[in-house]
Amino acid sequence: MLGSITYQSLGISARRILDALLHEHMCHGGAENGNLGATYEQLERWGVTAADIRKGLAELEATAFVVRTAQGYFSLGGSVPSRYRLTWIPTGKGASFKPATNDWADVIDDLARTGIGNVTAARKWLRTEVAEHARGNRA
Repeated sequence: MLGSITYQSLGISARRILDALLHEHMCHGGAENGNLGATYEQLERWGVTAADIRKGLAELEATAFVVRTAQGYFSLGGSVPSRYRLTWIPTGKGASFKPATNDWADVIDDLARTGIGNVTAARKWLRTEVAEHARGNRA
């Protein structure tokens, strides 16, 4: 995964968000993948500016290193952060164990089929994906 062209194409904000989610995963003994959350305040402490959080998350979702499992929201009593799953790590323990889905590898395969096989081309693809996401043309 770390050697993939999509991982290497991630911007610094996406990498910092990924670090924060990995830290959250480890803080819960590896038992909460799929239920990992981080507020804007927490991500800002990891060095991500508020203006770059959406872009970083869009990069992580486009590359399928992270899948959103629940949409967060704001309310009068505060906010509830979105929840995420790291796709290269299994979820659950014991009877609820599910193997890693490795969705990120499917993205690599899709890119290869379209002729994208290096980091420079992957960065260009990722910029386009994030721009589409920002325009609301991506889920």
